[in-house]
Amino acid sequence: MLLVTSNLYAQQFTLGNKELAFELPNPLWHEALVDSNPKLKMHRTAFKREAIEVAHHVLVIPNIEIVIEATRLDLNGFSSLKKQAIAIKIDSNLYAQNGELKLTNSKGYFGHYTKNNQMYKICIIHCVNNGYGTQIVLDCTADVFDEVWVEMRYFVESIKLE
Repeated sequence: MLLVTSNLYAQQFTLGNKELAFELPNPLWHEALVDSNPKLKMHRTAFKREAIEVAHHVLVIPNIEIVIEATRLDLNGFSSLKKQAIAIKIDSNLYAQNGELKLTNSKGYFGHYTKNNQMYKICIIHCVNNGYGTQIVLDCTADVFDEVWVEMRYFVESIKLE
């Protein structure tokens, strides 16, 4: 069963017998997309941050996207499959023992990719619970990632299964 509940800053997604819960860091973040397909047992939600102005009045909009889907794979298989599906270079792991990732049965990675001649930094988190796999993608252009990571880290540290 996949069910979504939310309030202004906190959201929960039911994954079988557990709730994937998290908090958005501040009112600069808002829900921008919700897409579900009950037949496929899939749910996708994207959150966007208010734009950040960088050089030459260019606006950057940081992104957090959560995709939850039914899976028969374990964490290693799910994570491997999802990493193969996106063209990024993995730079390092996001370790649970660093206090950044409290989500049980999960893995996290930092990486980067280039799109339209622009470098992006990305943090990807994979979690598997009770037949559901979750992929969480946090990304924005490399020039503002370190600045926005303070807010994204708040989100990452709030993610848990209840």
